[in-house]
Amino acid sequence: GLRAQHNKQNLTFHGTHPTAGSGIYSPDGARAYHYDAVTGSGHLLLAELDASPRAPGYQRPDWGRHASALAPPSPGTSSPPSFTASVFHDPFTMVLLAAGTANASVCHGELCCHLEFAMQAAEEPRAAGELHALGAFSGLHVVEGQYYLQICTLLKCAGAEKETCGRPTKEAATRFSRFSLSGTFGTRHVFPEVLLSGVELAPGQFQVLDDGRLVNSDVGLQGPPLSVTLFGRWYERDEDREKFSRGLYYSLRVDNFVIMLCNDAW
Repeated sequence: GLRAQHNKQNLTFHGTHPTAGSGIYSPDGARAYHYDAVTGSGHLLLAELDASPRAPGYQRPDWGRHASALAPPSPGTSSPPSFTASVFHDPFTMVLLAAGTANASVCHGELCCHLEFAMQAAEEPRAAGELHALGAFSGLHVVEGQYYLQICTLLKCAGAEKETCGRPTKEAATRFSRFSLSGTFGTRHVFPEVLLSGVELAPGQFQVLDDGRLVNSDVGLQGPPLSVTLFGRWYERDEDREKFSRGLYYSLRVDNFVIMLCNDAW
C-alpha cells in the first residue's frame, strides 16, 4: 500500500505477511484489505480501481525540506536521553516521548527525525502505562538481504520499559490528536505509513505535505497508533542496484515494515 501511494500506482498483494493478509491498493489508500494473524484464513477481495491512477502534474514531496530547516539536537543533550533499540534487526537510535512535551528529535548518522505531537488524556487505565518512542535509522540493513534504509518512526513500545521499544506488539490505547513527522532524508523514495491498534490501516486519516511532513488529516486518527513511519529506501547506495529483480523484491518488503512491529513471524 505504501508503494501505491508513493508511486501513484495500483497494486495487489496476496499472502504477504506471510499468508495472513492480502490487499488491493490505490494511490488514495487501501480499497480493500484483509489481515488475520490469528487463524491465517483467507478472504476474497473485490475493488474497483481507476485505469490511470497517476494524476497529471503530480510532483513528489521534497522529503527533507521541512526537517532540514530545523536545528538538529545537540549530541548528548536530549531529554530523555537517547538509547539504542533493535527494530527488524536494525539498531535504531530512539528517544522516549516525555509527558508534557510537544516535540521530539533524534538523529542516527546523517538522518535526523523530528516529531511534533499532542497526546490525548488517558481514556482507559492501560493507556497510563504505555510508552512511545521516536526512532531513527540510516544505514545498511543486513538481514534477509543487504540494502540501504532511512527510517523515521513513532512507535508504541511493547511494555512499560524502554527495553521493550521495537518489540512486536498489536494493541495500543493512547490516542494522538495531532502529529507531524519529518526527516532529513537523502533519498526521494520515501513511503508513509500509519498503523492503528489491532493492526488496522488508517486510510484517509493522514496526509503528506509538499515539504515532506507526514501529518494527521482533518478527520484525525480514529484509533490509537501502533506506528507512524516514514520509510526511505536509498537505492542509490545499494551495491547491487543494477539487478532489477532483487531491487524490486526488496522494495516490496517496505510494505511488510508495518507488520514487523506487531508480528515476529519473520
